[in-house]
Amino acid sequence: MKELLPVGSIVRLKNAVRKAAIMGYMQKVTPNDESGHQGGVYDYMAVPYPEGYLGKGTLFLFNEDNIEEVCFRGYETKESKGYMALVGTVFDAAEKEVQAAQKK
Repeated sequence: MKELLPVGSIVRLKNAVRKAAIMGYMQKVTPNDESGHQGGVYDYMAVPYPEGYLGKGTLFLFNEDNIEEVCFRGYETKESKGYMALVGTVFDAAEKEVQAAQKK
C-alpha cells in the first residue's frame, strides 16, 4: 500500500526553489487541462509555503517521486491515519487497473 504524508506536511520538491504545503490527495487531471499537467492521477495537491493559497494558479500537483525532502510531517491522528490508509488502497487499485490496461 502506498504510504502518504499527512495534510499539512511541508516538502521540498526536486529542482524547486520554494517549499510546498500538502493540502490534498488523488487529484485527477485530464490531458490538455489548463493547468498544464499531463493527464492522470497525482499523489498530492499542494500550495506554496509559507504563502498558501493565493488564488487560481497557486495550486500544483505532484507525485511522491518528486519529493526531494520532507521538511515537516503534518499532524496525524487515528482518523487521519485511517483516511490515508484508505486513499493508499485506492491508489493501489487504480495503479493495478492502469497496468492491466497497458498490457492490452
